Amino acid sequence: MRRQTANECQAGHKVHDTKVVDTVLGPFTIWDWEKYAGFEGYCTGQDDVSMTLDLYGIWEAPDWQRAQRYVEGREGWALDFGSHIGWYAVMFARAGLDVLAVDADPVNCELLEINAGRHRVKIDVHEVWVADMMPLGLIDTVLIKSDVEGAEDDVLEVCRYIIAGLHPALLLECSPEFDTYYPQMIDDLIGLGYRADVEGVEITGATLGDTQKNVWFE
Repeated sequence: MRRQTANECQAGHKVHDTKVVDTVLGPFTIWDWEKYAGFEGYCTGQDDVSMTLDLYGIWEAPDWQRAQRYVEGREGWALDFGSHIGWYAVMFARAGLDVLAVDADPVNCELLEINAGRHRVKIDVHEVWVADMMPLGLIDTVLIKSDVEGAEDDVLEVCRYIIAGLHPALLLECSPEFDTYYPQMIDDLIGLGYRADVEGVEITGATLGDTQKNVWFE
């Protein structure tokens, strides 16, 4: 299957092929990553999520499974910033939550909508940079997940009323190599009553380290 991009990628491709693979969620449409290995610059098809789903049938297994357990039986919204091709968003929707998915890449949004249709779930998809969003109103939110390559501070700003009013669980990709604000962000959230951990091991801003990792806040 071929998907037309709005503009060619840095490797010069105007289209990127996709394929359907078996995952723990069932069939999922991914970028045909093997065709785009070795090209320089950003290329949509050079996608670690697609490669991992193809090879292992699951992406970010410990955190994804923890999120799946956390939302089971709950009602309300899941907010997915950096939703990519929909791996988390589809799971949230299949669990019965209302889902707001935000991604700045138009072709990833297209694939997300294809996967939502494949799994017969409704997802409210927004193609926008999170920094361009206004703060959200106080909607009944169960979990906020963010994977936006260094812009988690923008996500927290967009969700500030929700976090202050409802204290939802947070799954934030923290990338100290992109910016230096992450330790303070973690300590600020701890100050709001959250416990921060990485795969069950409690951390603070001082113990975050200098490598990219997912941090849970509950």
